[in-house]
Amino acid sequence: MSSHTAWSNLCLLSIVFSTSCASRAHLGNYNVSFESFLDHGLEPLSTVSTRTFEVFSPANGTESQQFPLLVFAHGAAGGGMDMEIYREHLKDVASFGFVVIAPSSCFMGCSGSYVADRHGCFPRWPSFVYENIRAIKYAQNQSKEGSEWARKIAWETGIGAFAHSMGGEAVVQLAGKFASEYKVKAIVCEHCFPCHETGAQIDKPALFFTGDQDYIVTAKKVKAAYATDTATPKTYANARGRGHMEVTSLPLSYNPAISMQTAAFMKVWLSGDNGHFHDVVYGKGPNSVCGYAPMVECDHDLGKSTALAVPVFV
Repeated sequence: MSSHTAWSNLCLLSIVFSTSCASRAHLGNYNVSFESFLDHGLEPLSTVSTRTFEVFSPANGTESQQFPLLVFAHGAAGGGMDMEIYREHLKDVASFGFVVIAPSSCFMGCSGSYVADRHGCFPRWPSFVYENIRAIKYAQNQSKEGSEWARKIAWETGIGAFAHSMGGEAVVQLAGKFASEYKVKAIVCEHCFPCHETGAQIDKPALFFTGDQDYIVTAKKVKAAYATDTATPKTYANARGRGHMEVTSLPLSYNPAISMQTAAFMKVWLSGDNGHFHDVVYGKGPNSVCGYAPMVECDHDLGKSTALAVPVFV
């Protein structure tokens, strides 16, 4: 089966089997509002003229309460009806006190050839970063205009970015060459495949999730991205028995632990948490990144940092 056919089959599955994000209680302390906004206008570097921004925001905060902004870059089969498979994950992340914006565009990538190169890299994927940048700019504009959801954003904390699969090509750029301009402070790669845009350009704390049952973007590929990332702190978690679609609501797929741990990582690096959420990321407990499930490999690389006293799992 070709890579293109595999992605197309996943797309069909997502349409047939996806479930509503309203079907289960949230993980965090906040109820979550979901809104969708159509945005018209050609983005020259992605060649996309219309996209939808899906926004998840805390619904029961105080009138003056604000929350960090996270941008989510979907996988190759996202960007259309398929976005529904991510809504449970995005809602759960937002329920910990974040405004999450996710551009729905670039199904199977944005501009360029559909044919993968000899390394399995898809030329259409890297330009997806410009749709994610547009999402950040949209949030900035809506905040200035006093939009109800955008007024909740705490811009002073900086921005976090997280991604699934193809979206890895976007977030490594956000954590590299675009980090300073858009104040990106941390990224999470969920079964990401940064291929053209490798992990080498990452300049911010990063967390890489994978699993030994991922046959689409194998653990070996995620580990390669982690290895080329020279910035620290960084974390690599390869969970036994976990597959590519664990951040989606496809049947028997969704793993809420990834949502909670993604939120915890952002709490540490955007909000400065040094207690509970720090322990979720860097501790040894049953809810921690390296302790919640059997691991093939799990490693925290702090480099020369002395700011965090964390264990290393092998």
